Amino acid sequence: PDFRICLNGKVYNSELRECVDCPHGRVYVSSVAECTCTTGFSVANDTANDTCIPCAVGRFSTLLGAAACKSCPIGTYSRFEGASMCDLCPVGSYAASSGSSRCDLCGQDRASPELWTTMRLATGASGRTWIH
Repeated sequence: PDFRICLNGKVYNSELRECVDCPHGRVYVSSVAECTCTTGFSVANDTANDTCIPCAVGRFSTLLGAAACKSCPIGTYSRFEGASMCDLCPVGSYAASSGSSRCDLCGQDRASPELWTTMRLATGASGRTWIH
């Protein structure tokens, strides 16, 4: 087989007989000597070339070569495609469900006390209460 070692994160293309950059959405991984999907993308295995597709809004991927993107957890969001992480909702706002693309403002006389605490609204016998 025609094989060459390339520098600077490039991969050898045997058809072109030269070192080339990885396609969009891929990075070179030296341990496997090939281009793989970068963070924020997942592999679409149903295509002939295992195309890398960006994670949809409300989803993310922290792994290289991820098989699937994950939904942002409750209390976090991602509003752009291709997210490698989800953002925490700011104080005074919340994301009540996983896979959120935005945070909603807390209602009057309601608050989300701390950035790192995921809060959700539950309906109790005496009305609505915050639960951890």
